[in-house]
Amino acid sequence: MMNFFDKQELKALGVIFGILLIISVPNFALSIKRARDLTRKNDIRDLAQAAEKYNEKYFFFPDGIAPLAEFLPAVPQDPQTGEGLKYIYISNSRRFQIYASLEDKNQDEYSQTIEKRNISCGVKICNFGRAYGKTPLDVSLEEYEQRIYSR
Repeated sequence: MMNFFDKQELKALGVIFGILLIISVPNFALSIKRARDLTRKNDIRDLAQAAEKYNEKYFFFPDGIAPLAEFLPAVPQDPQTGEGLKYIYISNSRRFQIYASLEDKNQDEYSQTIEKRNISCGVKICNFGRAYGKTPLDVSLEEYEQRIYSR
């Protein structure tokens, strides 16, 4: 019977594989987070586009996500819905805001001003979003409209 490696060589291989594992696991975990965040960004974009199409057809924005299904192949859900995360859609029929919670806070789209609003995206606080036109994401729709109409 032929032995390809002696004990010393097997130990050295074990150490090398261990080091590679230690280096790769955190990078793998980060890439999974970034993939989920990319899904969130795309979902929020798709929901915003569906809301605008809804408005073009019916001349108002719906009060929930469900009516947007008419303009989507499927209504998207947060990739971690099973862990208690969800998208938040807010509308007053003239404007909308859609929020999600990104995992990687080092992304350009991450917003501390949205996070300060303390809107719950399930078990986490929302920190990313999209809105209709120039509607800001850091204040409620009511506050924004008060600013506009009080000028």
